[in-house]
Amino acid sequence: MIEQGEYEALRDFVGVAEGRQVPFVLIGAGARLLLIDWKDNVYDRRRTEDWDFGVQLADWSAFGGLHAALLGSGNFAACNVMHRVKHHSGVTVDFVPFGDIEKPEGVVTWPDSAVMTVCGFPEAMRHAKRIDVGHGVSVPIVTVPGFVLLKLFSFSERCGNDKAKDLQDIHYAVSCYGTGREERIFDELSDMLAQGALGFDRAGAYLLGKDVAGIAQAGTLSKALGILGGMCGDGVTLDSLVSCGTMGEGEEIAERTNVYALFAAFKNGIEECGNLVAMAG
Repeated sequence: MIEQGEYEALRDFVGVAEGRQVPFVLIGAGARLLLIDWKDNVYDRRRTEDWDFGVQLADWSAFGGLHAALLGSGNFAACNVMHRVKHHSGVTVDFVPFGDIEKPEGVVTWPDSAVMTVCGFPEAMRHAKRIDVGHGVSVPIVTVPGFVLLKLFSFSERCGNDKAKDLQDIHYAVSCYGTGREERIFDELSDMLAQGALGFDRAGAYLLGKDVAGIAQAGTLSKALGILGGMCGDGVTLDSLVSCGTMGEGEEIAERTNVYALFAAFKNGIEECGNLVAMAG
């Protein structure tokens, strides 16, 4: 699972951030490994080249203070990217600021005028769960719904292979969310299942949508639904998840149908449960 160098990098970053009382949350591919891959004993998927954190900061002075403290610890060296440091073990750590540093809300404008969307970061922080990564070191980590929410925004901004990886991560989470949550599915979705409005094989995807709607603020949810709607409406995007050329025509059609049905159930879960949350508010 976590290799020694990765553990040391996490330990040392956590030590500095907590020492400066900087709220933070583990996100990105490292979160996927801990939340999904290793939890489900999937060790053959890609690893991560770096470990990503969201850090809640008031302004660029606070960002500079955290960066200086990481370098001053003697465990990290500067990189040619402002929000990246390299641990002495060779592991790279990225820390993306959000919070009062956002101007306007949901956007971080770096000193070099580069712009980064940080929609969903407050929700990821608010609903984070602490996990033990070994030797008594615990890290607040984004939940699966928060991870997927962040991946939707990441997908919308990236291109090429990075965009494809984001889509694959979303698909993997949507596909396997029902595993281990069968009791919740029967408790919370029993009426839909009984009425035939939702098939059990799509129930996990719907439940994930429900849980995303349950953590996201209204503005964040509206933006996420816009991204998801475009994704589901663009056949080329979801077709990229189908293993074309490696199976027979019938199998290919069945896989395509399954992909589209899973994403439709996920979207329906967000829309229907998001409306319920809005009405309750």
